[in-house]
Amino acid sequence: MSKYKIVDYELDDKDNDQIIALLDEVKELLPFVINLTPEERQRGLKIGDKNLAFNTKAIEYAAANPELLPGFINVDEHCNLWQGYQCMGTLLRKVLMLAETIDDTHMALGGRVYRQNLAIYRSVQEASKNNIPGTDTVSADLSKLFAQSVSTADISIDEEGLGVTANTDGEVE
Repeated sequence: MSKYKIVDYELDDKDNDQIIALLDEVKELLPFVINLTPEERQRGLKIGDKNLAFNTKAIEYAAANPELLPGFINVDEHCNLWQGYQCMGTLLRKVLMLAETIDDTHMALGGRVYRQNLAIYRSVQEASKNNIPGTDTVSADLSKLFAQSVSTADISIDEEGLGVTANTDGEVE
């Protein structure tokens, strides 16, 4: 089982709002970006590692020998498309790296919250078993929700608290 770093969340609402505003600004700087349908993504031609050298050389030859281009291709526009492709690639790599770290942090925070909620759930179940007033309703409600949230009857967890074992009644063991 993978271990996740447990992070301390220290992003306040002001910082969060500022980040969202900056992301909106970035989006505004890219008014030309488009959305492709899944079919367009699948059937469209793509530049990748296998054909990058071919595309790079073709651009170089086209720029140096515009007379070799078919009449319907404007060399300046063609080179501009290539520069746009390279620019978008650079932006894409930066955004993907940032998205990965945000996703990892999101997952670690969620795991930590879930782990602590499971401890709360176990505590409520124990309180209910010991007839602590008012805990039966809480225990029944959480048990119903927990049973709906698990995809299998048994979920194992190691000693570090990264998982939980549940029986078919939704009780955490």
